[in-house]
Amino acid sequence: KKQLKKLRFQSKTLNKLKNKKILVFGSSSDLGERFNNDLIKKSGCKIYTHSFRVDFEKPNIKYSQKKILKEKISKIEPNYIFYFSSPKIFYDEKKNAKLYNYYKAIYADYFKLIIDITKKNKINSKIFYPSTVFLNDKKKYIRYKSYLSSKQLAERICKSKENRKLIYCVRLPKLISRSNYNLLGFYEGESIKVLDNY
Repeated sequence: KKQLKKLRFQSKTLNKLKNKKILVFGSSSDLGERFNNDLIKKSGCKIYTHSFRVDFEKPNIKYSQKKILKEKISKIEPNYIFYFSSPKIFYDEKKNAKLYNYYKAIYADYFKLIIDITKKNKINSKIFYPSTVFLNDKKKYIRYKSYLSSKQLAERICKSKENRKLIYCVRLPKLISRSNYNLLGFYEGESIKVLDNY
């Protein structure tokens, strides 16, 4: 069962959200659901959501998806963007091109599309992108080869000279979420409440 504890924000944090527009990607994920609470809603901000699907066999982003995304971002002009889109994480010790391309489409390609749209339309958005502490010691987490490679690519996008001022990329620990289900019958990781500190 999912356990979503109540958020506790300082008043100055809530004041920063007043009259702001927030766009959440992956709003149905466990991370995204942290925004579905009365404290944030009462702060006076407007929360918008966006979901998309990537085909595992053909992970190319379709033209129709790009068009919908461009229209939505241009219309909303969000002050803040939170990118929580994530598929289930699978093990792969050897290079698996199909799995890597699937992760890359979600963690890097679609994300970069968001950045390009905001820049081209001169929308002054601040973007939050969660990465993983597994990148601190890749040898220890060799079973996540494709996942880590795609996350590393995304980090390079975030920390590039042209993007580093508008993206806050932080390496989060493994969190208890539907992405991290252990076949032995439990969810692995730390409490999702860790996210609130950021």
